[in-house]
Amino acid sequence: MHLCIVGSGASGWLVANQLKEQDYVTKLTIIGSPNIPHIGVGESTTLSLPNSHSKFNVDLGEFIRESHAAVKYGVYYQNWSKNDWIHFFKSEISFKRSNPPLSSRKYIQLLGNKPKDVFIHDLYGKQIWREVVGKNNVFPKNRGINEVYEEYPHTYHFDAGQYIQYLKKQAFKSLKVTFIEETVENVNFLGEYINGLDLTNNIKVKADYYVNTTGQRLEENNIFNEQYDPLGDILLTNKAVVYPLKYTNKREQFHPYTIAKTMKHGWRWITPTWERIGTGYTFSTNHISEDEAINEFITDIGDKTIQPKVVDFTPRVNKKTFKLNSCSIGMANGFLEPLDAPGLALTNNVTQHLENLLKIYSKDISSSTQFNLINNQLYSEGREILNSKVKKSYNFWITFILNQYKTCYRNDTQFWKDHKNVKWEQWDLAVSDLNAYCDIHKNDYDVMMLAQTIASRNIQYPTPLPKHITPLTYPLEETLPKTQHHLDWIKSFHKL
Repeated sequence: MHLCIVGSGASGWLVANQLKEQDYVTKLTIIGSPNIPHIGVGESTTLSLPNSHSKFNVDLGEFIRESHAAVKYGVYYQNWSKNDWIHFFKSEISFKRSNPPLSSRKYIQLLGNKPKDVFIHDLYGKQIWREVVGKNNVFPKNRGINEVYEEYPHTYHFDAGQYIQYLKKQAFKSLKVTFIEETVENVNFLGEYINGLDLTNNIKVKADYYVNTTGQRLEENNIFNEQYDPLGDILLTNKAVVYPLKYTNKREQFHPYTIAKTMKHGWRWITPTWERIGTGYTFSTNHISEDEAINEFITDIGDKTIQPKVVDFTPRVNKKTFKLNSCSIGMANGFLEPLDAPGLALTNNVTQHLENLLKIYSKDISSSTQFNLINNQLYSEGREILNSKVKKSYNFWITFILNQYKTCYRNDTQFWKDHKNVKWEQWDLAVSDLNAYCDIHKNDYDVMMLAQTIASRNIQYPTPLPKHITPLTYPLEETLPKTQHHLDWIKSFHKL
């Protein structure tokens, strides 16, 4: 099978690296336009990144050095509630170490009864809060092989531009991969079927399957004719002021977590990487002008000499991810907003679905003609099932991000007031009965993200357990393994 990926940003190269490992992919062509710059803003990730890396044998040291990576244990939410807290990654081993052991479902139910005057990190994650988030900035070292990851999962911050170059280098290790640096001028459609691409310099490319990773294109440049459902009335932010900062005290500022800090009309992220601190202010132009956002951002940083830039984005999601012989991944498939870094998580989610679909394609379709694809029932049913799953993933992330705004204690500007008044049926369903939402969503760990956020804001929610039960009185995660400063651990890779 000849697979063609259009777009050479992080999503395009990440998809290429995962799919080049599949036996059914015999040729992989990546097309990147020299006239379309990469946004290069995204630097924070979720646990989906290490999982994706495991599919193409990433060397940890090489990745850390070449991507300027740093560790991320989670998101430190600053000024979203009475008490700041870290939404850190949890794993099943954490529950098994409790006394008595907890299931993730029981954990969700117990959090609903958290007393309002009890700090959430007095119930769990005491050491993570005290040592990792505190001035120590430590990195838990292994007790044994992989045990540190199992009990204290982590992912990474990185420089987006450096990461793209790293992924590109990894892709070229496969003889299947060809890179064409040209611009796609036309996509030849036969109905929903793509019959080839016309590139600049009279180059034509014909493949069996096409992946659109061209990013968030303007309507006039929407060469793949993608159709989107707008989300601007649910997620209100639509721009970000961004600027990379230099370290002034690296040992203190090189913290192994993302900071998400509320601002008057949105929030600011702070993500340390090896060479710099990535930071930006996500805001709504319906509540503040660009100039006002820039001034607020500069004032918060405390350096009037910086000259930040403004990046536009449109909250939206593709109506149909998987078409007849093509799909869209990354920002081409939709974008929500940067809070809690859903971008690459959704990229990896769709890529996993694509792998499953292409297995059907390669085994059950002898020729990738329009007729054969339309009339293969297994392939058609597979696409519909996967489209439904992708929609469900996006709906969860919309619900989760909206939940951050709706449960935030700020109500001092129209931006925060308007976000609390947003109507979204999925959110109403989730918060009315998280236990039932677990059954519908069939993913306790996703629902646990909602539960932790709500409980951290000192809000109780409906639970089937009696109200007199005090949750999580067990000694969860009381001791970290032997630790090392985060900066020292990352330095050890650069010294190799």
